Order: sequence, then structure tokens, then C-alpha cells
Amino acid sequence: MIKMIMPAVIGTIAQEGQSGGGGGGSSAPTGVSIATSSSGNYDNAVVVDAQTGITFFDDDGSNFAGDNLGLTFQINQMSGAYTNNAVQETFVFKGYCRATGATSFQWDVSIDTSNTSVNGSHQIVGTASTSQDATGTNGAGEKVEWTFAGGKGGVQYPENGMALVMKVNCTATNAHGSTAADELSIEYIFE
Repeated sequence: MIKMIMPAVIGTIAQEGQSGGGGGGSSAPTGVSIATSSSGNYDNAVVVDAQTGITFFDDDGSNFAGDNLGLTFQINQMSGAYTNNAVQETFVFKGYCRATGATSFQWDVSIDTSNTSVNGSHQIVGTASTSQDATGTNGAGEKVEWTFAGGKGGVQYPENGMALVMKVNCTATNAHGSTAADELSIEYIFE
């Protein structure tokens, strides 16, 4: 009777070892990209949500340049864009980290300081999201906060030739490794 139980137990252990243990087979996540939703809409894009209501900073993801993985806006200073006298702009990036075989996620927002030349100060605020779905109000968690320069003479808005370049990325991970999506670049050029 014991001999009949042992082969069954051994068979079960062997099958469990051959199953790969779940969580994405035997390789790091594949097909990792940033998109505006879990399916459909825009791949290699994020939603840009400017918090002060300066709508020309907003984008629903449709203006990203496909394989270029970037969004470039040229802002005409004469457009009267800053008539609401905002002294600060906060950029929220909303997206979905598409991936196959991933068990955890990490978003990252950064400022490309080597290509950014704007007056005032800019910094990353908030905590990076670890959710695959970062399409909600808080987006990727980290945000870019840009405080315009100024003093007694008033607020100094961006000038001709200035640029603000921000980067968004998501990394998908499982027990076998991590795979980063292609990094997205969001650039505002002031003219």
C-alpha cells in the first residue's frame, strides 16, 4: 500500500517542477510598452494632464510620434497662454504598462536636465506607482512640478528658445527578470 502512494506523490512533484512555477514561464516579461489604456487607443504614448488648466500642455496620447516615442510641442509665446497668471505647472502622466508574463511594475518619471532650459525651478514630486494601470487621477505617481521664476516684478514665464523635456518609463518584472518599455519623451519648445 505504501508503494502505491509513493509513485503518485513523486508523479505530482515531477509535474509541479515541469510546470515552470507560473508567473510568466521561464523568461522576463515580453511585449512591454506604455500605452494610454490596456488595449486599443494609443501604444507608445501617455496621457499628459497639466494641472493648472493651461490646456495646450494637455495631450490624450494621440499626438505621440509612433516609433519616435516622443511628443514635441512648439509653444507660441504670443498665444496668450499664460493669461491665468499661474505661477506653477504640474504635469501628471497617465498610462498603462502593457506586458506579458509580468508580476510587478515600476513607473519612472524624470526631467532630461541636459536638454531642459527653462526659467524657474523644476522637480519630481510624488512617489512612483507600482501599478500596471496608472490611468487614474494620480497617474504614474511621480509628477513634474515646474515653478515659474519671478519676484517683485511679477512672474517670469518661459521665453523664446527655452525647452522643457520630460521622460516617462515603466519596467515590468517577474521571477526571471525585468524588461523596461521604450522610454517616452515629452518636449515643450517655447518660441
